This record gives sequence, structure tokens and C-alpha cells, in this order.
Amino acid sequence: MRIPRRGFLKLGGLGALLAAMPRAFAEALGYPRALQGPMIGAPGPNHVNVWVRPSGLFEVALEIATDREFRNLVPVPTTQARQADEGCVVLRAEGLQPSTDYWYRLRYAGVHDRYQPLPSRTRTAPAGPAAFRVAFGSWCRIQFDADQPIWNVVRPLEPDFFIWLGDNS
Repeated sequence: MRIPRRGFLKLGGLGALLAAMPRAFAEALGYPRALQGPMIGAPGPNHVNVWVRPSGLFEVALEIATDREFRNLVPVPTTQARQADEGCVVLRAEGLQPSTDYWYRLRYAGVHDRYQPLPSRTRTAPAGPAAFRVAFGSWCRIQFDADQPIWNVVRPLEPDFFIWLGDNS
């Protein structure tokens, strides 16, 4: 099948437009925020990693503390989102205590995300061998169910680890 040059260019332009839509939409909102994430990576006994894709190529800062009010902040270097990484950043908090709960939130270009106003909680890994609880699930799609009943089952279990099996956008 042969596609005329103009048709090929139109398809290419449409593809580029569709690929840029999520970022363009977030930029049109007029403020920095998370497009995807944040998500916790594999924690260690003395560190946690947080992945996020912000709505623009700007500075992202991780605030982490042992208290929900963030009175005792742990210093974490900021990271600049870059085009080379498709805007994705990983922030790493180090010097943490093993088996300890920490509260975290992110700032994008110095601003907290107004759609994620509450801090999140994570826990560092134990320093040595320990028992742990794993939960798994899927079909967590806010577009179809604002109630999200999966969390009514998972929350009381207090898992140390959760595996997404799919359909979690």
C-alpha cells in the first residue's frame, strides 16, 4: 500500500500531537504537578526511592519526614526533570532508619501538587531478615469506579509490598 507524501506527513503530525497531549494538557492547567506517580521503588534499610513524571521540565523536590506534619525533614537533593529522561525523575532519600514509617510529598518547581494535597506514607526495609506481607491486585481504574473497593480489602491487611497486576491507570 502506498501512502501519498501529504497523507504520510498528516499521519506523522497527528501522531506527534497525540503523543504530546498529556504533557500539553498538564501545561495548559497553568501549574506544575505530577502527570504520573509518584510511586515508591524498592526501599532499602536506609533509603527509599520515589519515581514521578512531572508536568514539565522543572525542579522536583522530595520532602520526607518521620511525622505527618513534616516538622523533622530529612534533607534530600532536588532533581531537575530533563527531556533526555522523558521528564521522569527518581528521587532518593538516604540516611533513614530501618523498619521506620516515613511520610513524603513532592514539590514541583517549588509548588505542592494541589491534586495530591495529602502526604503519602512508606516504610524502610528491615536491617536483616524479617517476616513480611505481600498483597496483589488489579482493576484500580478511577475512570470506572470512584469508590475503588480494592483498597477496602488491601488497607486492613497492611501489606509491606503490593504488586500491581495491571489495569491501574
